Amino acid sequence: MKKKSVFARLFGYMGMFKITMIISICFAAISAVVNLQAFTCVYDVAKEIIKCKGAYSTLDKDALVEQGWRAVYLISSAFGMYGFGLLFSHITAFNTVARIRIKLIQHIGKLPLGYHSINPSGKQRKIIEKNTDNIEVLIAHQITASIDPENETKIQEAIGKLIQNKTVLIIAHKLRSIVDCDKIVVLKEGHIVEQGTHNKLMQNGGLYHRLYELQNESVNWMINGGR
Repeated sequence: MKKKSVFARLFGYMGMFKITMIISICFAAISAVVNLQAFTCVYDVAKEIIKCKGAYSTLDKDALVEQGWRAVYLISSAFGMYGFGLLFSHITAFNTVARIRIKLIQHIGKLPLGYHSINPSGKQRKIIEKNTDNIEVLIAHQITASIDPENETKIQEAIGKLIQNKTVLIIAHKLRSIVDCDKIVVLKEGHIVEQGTHNKLMQNGGLYHRLYELQNESVNWMINGGR
């Protein structure tokens, strides 16, 4: 199925307010045409003044005044039409945003956690436990990223209880968090280079073994020469 463009989705959210959008475009177009006619009147007046080369007594003053007032009338009309176009465009915009907001609220309401992600961790944990009972497959992405070792261990223990009898796909850079997985797949530049259990991959001495050793060494890194 081809993904809809942003404009197509916005057009869909407009609903009945597509009409007000079309009206605003029409007013804007008419305003532009009327403005062009006003500038034509100004151009005609300026052209006549330049052509007389200082002999202003030869000018048809009544015709020039008429052209001037016509330009003022057209510009005033253009501003009025532009104002109506702006009004209808704002009506369309505000109602479209309101419809998008309603859709977003409905979508959030269907999520397992809903708005509870802003609640304290204790309540959030209870919600997660309640909603993971009926889930058969979980995807965990960087669940221990930027976490200190002590809290990382606690998180792993808590997740270990939640994922019992479930299929779990873990995406991680911290290899400590996946040592107990039934199968580890090692990717490099988008390609699978190794797969197996932790012990098997360590015995192979490949990329996984090298990265695991480097991460273990980094735990004991110290800055020398400091005072």
